[in-house]
Amino acid sequence: MLRLTTLAALSATFLAFGCTTPRSEHLRSDPAPPHSAGHEVSTLPTLGSVNRFPAYEYLLVSPSQLLPSSRVRFQGVLYTVAVQGDTVVHVSTADPGFSSPEGLRVGDSLQKVREHGGGEPGLMPGWGYTSALPSGWYAAFEAPERHPYPALSPDARVRWFFQRR
Repeated sequence: MLRLTTLAALSATFLAFGCTTPRSEHLRSDPAPPHSAGHEVSTLPTLGSVNRFPAYEYLLVSPSQLLPSSRVRFQGVLYTVAVQGDTVVHVSTADPGFSSPEGLRVGDSLQKVREHGGGEPGLMPGWGYTSALPSGWYAAFEAPERHPYPALSPDARVRWFFQRR
């Protein structure tokens, strides 16, 4: 009965928010699009810090985990900040204005990520490929829609960047 109740609650939540797919406005697997509003901040929230802003949507931070999130804008770049309780556990961005400490940007190729020290991409089915960067950020690439999942081409493009705790 607990499973059915939980499933019913999730279904009601999705319907209340108008969520029909993982790409909807309130249930996201990628960070907020760059044109979205965000709270202006003077410092970027860091992993483990206390979140100061209300969470008003959910972010898919792994293939099986949704977390409450809010958007912040730091130095003109939009970030999505996900929390557990009031602690920041995930920071991500798809903003073209973002540059990782390695000098990488959204749209750069997997080949360029490798040239800047990125690790071999690992697949998180249903979420994407990720490559760990020396700075602690991850470069994320879209996952293919079908199985078996092919290896990423050196020409695959970074779709977003994230940090997680």
